[in-house]
Amino acid sequence: MGTTAVMEAIDTETGKVVYLVSTNLSQKTAPRSIRNLLADNEIYIGGEGHAEQTIMNNKGTRYSIVAGGTSRNVCRDICQPLLEADGLTLGGPTFRGRNDKTNYRQFWRQ
Repeated sequence: MGTTAVMEAIDTETGKVVYLVSTNLSQKTAPRSIRNLLADNEIYIGGEGHAEQTIMNNKGTRYSIVAGGTSRNVCRDICQPLLEADGLTLGGPTFRGRNDKTNYRQFWRQ
C-alpha cells in the first residue's frame, strides 16, 4: 500500500538516461520485492520521506529530472512544491483522491 516513484533523468556525469526509483519506505536499500527487478540503468534511491521527496532530496546535481510518475497521487504540501521548484509540471490523466493530494501522478519538464 505504499507509493513508488520512477523518474527519468540524465546522469550529468555520463550523459546517459537513467531511471531513479524510490518508495516511501525509510530503508536505504531497495526492498526485496524490487531488488532483483532493477535494470542496469535503474537506480534505487532510498531514505526517509515520500517516494518523490526522497528522489528530489537525494538526486543532488548528478541527476537532472526529465519526467516521472508515481503509483499514487502527488501530495500538495511536500512533493508538488519540490517537483515544481525543479521546473517540472504536474499533469496527465486525473485520479480521484484525498484532499491533501493533487489529481495527478505524472510530471515532466516543459
